[in-house]
Amino acid sequence: LVPMGVDPHDWEPTIKDTERIQKSDLIIINGISYEHWIDSIYTSNYQGIIVDTSNGILLDHTDDDDHDSLDPHIWLNPVYAQLQIKNIANALSDSDPTNENHYQSNAEIYIKELDLLDSKIRNDLSECKTNFITFHNAFSYFSKEYGLTQHTIISSNNSHGEVTPQTLENIISTAKKLNIKVIFAEESSSTKTSQVIADEIGGKVLVLSPLEITSIDNYISKMTQNLENLKEALC
Repeated sequence: LVPMGVDPHDWEPTIKDTERIQKSDLIIINGISYEHWIDSIYTSNYQGIIVDTSNGILLDHTDDDDHDSLDPHIWLNPVYAQLQIKNIANALSDSDPTNENHYQSNAEIYIKELDLLDSKIRNDLSECKTNFITFHNAFSYFSKEYGLTQHTIISSNNSHGEVTPQTLENIISTAKKLNIKVIFAEESSSTKTSQVIADEIGGKVLVLSPLEITSIDNYISKMTQNLENLKEALC
């Protein structure tokens, strides 16, 4: 649904999109309030099935217990991504039982690939430093899985939080204290803020993609690129 190059945090379905949705048998969503527009679909007599791929995943709260404070970035943890794949394959199998074997065997092949990715990240980062600075709060699940500590320039779950002079001062002080020399930016946000911090600490800017914006690259290649950049920063 979300066009290439568009941030899902900002996206709203058009009338045409809504018509497409109404005709569909299934909508597959990340869940955890990531698709803020989904409630309007729930209430508009949608007859199909909404598949929430976050089912069965233990969620991180940022501060309080309301749903908006839940971190939706489960896909950045390849272990959780495997559970999302299972949820998708099971929903397709239920909806189209004739082709169940096809869905399940494809899912198994892909889960094996994600297993290899998970092992590679674990092995490659196991002997490295653990503190890194990223743009927004996207890598909590990833960090928890691989024993890292994420520090953020803006603390919000989406990348539109405000960068104040105080925010900059705090993160520069953190970088100096922890001897961090790489500041991560995202491909969807301006690298200007990260560059200001990097200049201040005599460091450099690399990209750590939250994989929120559709591109021609696939999940494994994007995550492998993230790993290479993390290795440069931490190892």
